[in-house]
Amino acid sequence: MKKNKWLWIIGTTAILGGCTSTAKNEYSDAGNHATTVAKDIGRAVEADTKAVSNKLDAAINEKGRSDTQLSIKIRKAMLDDPDIQTTGLAVDIKNHKVILRGKIHSEVQNQQAKHIAADIAGSSYPVDDRLQVPEG
Repeated sequence: MKKNKWLWIIGTTAILGGCTSTAKNEYSDAGNHATTVAKDIGRAVEADTKAVSNKLDAAINEKGRSDTQLSIKIRKAMLDDPDIQTTGLAVDIKNHKVILRGKIHSEVQNQQAKHIAADIAGSSYPVDDRLQVPEG
């Protein structure tokens, strides 16, 4: 019985203890290598992402800015202005022209809207005012 007990203890220790110290070192080295490779790949992906982002920024800046950015910026400025009340406001950029569409409550507000668009767009983007002002 004592012999079986010792065999059980030795077997359990071997199982719980895992592998030989050489195998443990090899597994540890492999794990460290995998971690290093994963970090290197992460840094490479991050560098590539930054490079693509920089190229996109350069392309946008080369063009001045993207039409979408310009449209959003103008629309936001008009919606944020408490003196301008519009319905169905649309700001489109086509052929280097800012096109304003929708309904606006007065001629004074219409002039303010055109002024905001012209200020943001700059002289290279003329404003095509198609806003509808009620008569009367």
